[in-house]
Amino acid sequence: MSEKFERFDSPNLFLDALKNGISLFCGAGFSILACDSNRNNLPVGNDLLNELKKKFKYILNYSNLPRACTKIKNSDKGSFYDFLEKRFAVANFDPLYLEILNINIKSIYTTNIDDLFYKIFSNSKDARQLLDRTNGDDYNNDLKIDYYPLHGYIRNNKDYVFGAMEIASVFSQRDNQNSWKQLSKDSARNPILFWGWNFEDSGPIEAMYGSNGGIDNNFKKWVLLYKPSQETVDFLESLNFNIIIGDTTSLLEYIHENNELIKEKNDEIVTSKTDKQLKKYSIPNNDEKLTSYSIKSYFLEYTPRWSHIYCDQIPKLRAFNKISENIASGEDVIVIGMRCSGKTTLMMQLLVNNNTHKQKHYLIAPSINDIETYSKLIGGMQTILFVDDCFRDTDAVIRLLKSKNIQVVLFDRDFNYERQYHKIQTLNFKKIDVTAIEREDSQKIINAMPQDLKKSKIKMQRFLDDPTILYTLSRSLKNQNFKFIHNFYNNDKEAARVFLMICYVNSCGVPCSFDMIYSFLGDERYTWKDIYNIVDRAGNLIRQISDEDIYNLNDSKQDYYFCRSQYLAEQIIKSIPKGNKLFKEVLFDFVLYVPQYKICKYDKFRRSAYDANLISKAFIDIQEGEEFLKLCLERDDSEYIYQQAALYFAHNKEYKRAFSWIDKARSFSHYNRFSIDSTYAQIYFDVNIDASQEKLEEALDILKKCCESDKRKNIHFAAFADRVIKYHENFPSEKSYEYIENAKSFINEGLKESNKAISQKAKWQLKDIKKKLDQL
Repeated sequence: MSEKFERFDSPNLFLDALKNGISLFCGAGFSILACDSNRNNLPVGNDLLNELKKKFKYILNYSNLPRACTKIKNSDKGSFYDFLEKRFAVANFDPLYLEILNINIKSIYTTNIDDLFYKIFSNSKDARQLLDRTNGDDYNNDLKIDYYPLHGYIRNNKDYVFGAMEIASVFSQRDNQNSWKQLSKDSARNPILFWGWNFEDSGPIEAMYGSNGGIDNNFKKWVLLYKPSQETVDFLESLNFNIIIGDTTSLLEYIHENNELIKEKNDEIVTSKTDKQLKKYSIPNNDEKLTSYSIKSYFLEYTPRWSHIYCDQIPKLRAFNKISENIASGEDVIVIGMRCSGKTTLMMQLLVNNNTHKQKHYLIAPSINDIETYSKLIGGMQTILFVDDCFRDTDAVIRLLKSKNIQVVLFDRDFNYERQYHKIQTLNFKKIDVTAIEREDSQKIINAMPQDLKKSKIKMQRFLDDPTILYTLSRSLKNQNFKFIHNFYNNDKEAARVFLMICYVNSCGVPCSFDMIYSFLGDERYTWKDIYNIVDRAGNLIRQISDEDIYNLNDSKQDYYFCRSQYLAEQIIKSIPKGNKLFKEVLFDFVLYVPQYKICKYDKFRRSAYDANLISKAFIDIQEGEEFLKLCLERDDSEYIYQQAALYFAHNKEYKRAFSWIDKARSFSHYNRFSIDSTYAQIYFDVNIDASQEKLEEALDILKKCCESDKRKNIHFAAFADRVIKYHENFPSEKSYEYIENAKSFINEGLKESNKAISQKAKWQLKDIKKKLDQL
């Protein structure tokens, strides 16, 4: 037994667990050697209570921390959370914590809200990364370490568990169920160390010792105790725990002393995983294992497959040469375009046909953590990285554009680029907009279409009015009938509901997991075999994601599904009649039964999932729409939901409710106020269009300020100009001409060739508005 410890049970087994894999469960006692920006150690228990009393005088008489926190949260949640986020942001920590990097950690559970573990792993020289599982991501990364912040976490914008009510109910909260289930499995089956936790929180205890728990049978569980009472020791002994009596410093020093024994095994494991992970960034080989798809499938689903690219079945458009030239120059490139402008096809063509001495890799919608992992994996290697859906995380884009050894070719929709340009405008890159195509490109596409899919007479006289791939397809392809859902529902209700749910999820840009389908239908009503049977009944309308899929989200733990393509999913959702009962039912059940943590890449999903136009399509009845929005808030209490709700009510001329919701959105001080103010002003203007000149001017002045001061000013130009035209039509005056001049000035700014923040599609819109302004 080490002299550092008063007691150390099963030390050889413990050392073996540190080498071969162990989970950690950490409480406040783990973080005592870390400090905030004022070099104050992170507070524990009564120390936190005393600090809160100095900040919030109205709890001076409180002796119970959870009750005090409940009082503060209900009185001034914003100030309370601001205090917590500053106090628990780790600025400095004892270098001994870096010893953690040498052990083989499987999972981390913590009741702490600080970011100490992330600060520790930012010093890691290998490519392991923490993956916050409360955010829903669980995709293919062999080097991830599952991180479960059971009481919230200062970096993930969720509520914290500090108050008496939250602590009492945390186990039963729907969005925490994944964490509790995994804790139950880990504590029952795998080596686990409890470090700095007092065994008093009800949530973890219920998870580990509930009806499904098997922790009693796990003899590889240890607990580190600091100056425990004999009662505590006896209690934990009776639960078959191995006892270690010491402190955090002693345990970290113990790991340091056994470094060579632990690190050698851990390095071997990490190296093996690193080699495996790097292969996942490469395109599949063109061999007998590669599935072949007909060109007909491409034009039916508008989804490129690797076999299409290798066989050169899809014509290369002029943008291919333009982008290839910029890649050859060594520049970083950002390719943007409207929906259905061929960006993913271009990326795959460039990956296959671009010859270079550099390693070629690709990623889809990476987070900043994914990019940090990739950078560590390649070390100093020179690579070209192609990224689709790059603006899922703009910090990831910034990191890539600053990288010295990674040349990047990034792809995303123009809409996302315009909203994030202000964050990257000082960085060096070449922007290429592929929205517009040439007549020759259009003809190449038509020539490649199978004859049985083409219209008998193709008329392209107005091509120059809309020189896009989407226009070419709409004029050339026979109309597809997407309105088959009603008959499908009558024949097989369960399969139709699942299919429509998958279309909804896919139209938001993410795949649908088996877990999501299970929750949607009802975990208790069906067995997993029943679910697979229902999925099978949807037939060829959906497909399972495979290893060679461009989205490469294959997860060994479960299956993922797409409608035949995202394009097809979007078209099906678009074709659903307004007020469709089935679609309304699907949305209600999805929000009610599918927890946030099960949704892959939730941050990407939410951008479209609660869109006002989508809600307006499903909910004609305003009361039902409001009920649905309140359900959404239970999942995601954010300014975004309030903003979309305001737009929904404004679309339906319910301006009083719209104002109520947009005012709530404005209360979120951390949000981009210009976006909220712009929505507020547009609603304010529209409600008063026939009533008050003074109020219209007030709204226009807010929009004018957005056009002048917002870093994303370009996104406000059209909204301001459209409303200036309406104002002039109602109240022609010297003031209206002044607004017209303002609007023309903004639009001219948007149309400047040097304005890299705005897309081709947006410039077309501004040109149309400019014509109307010139007529005035």
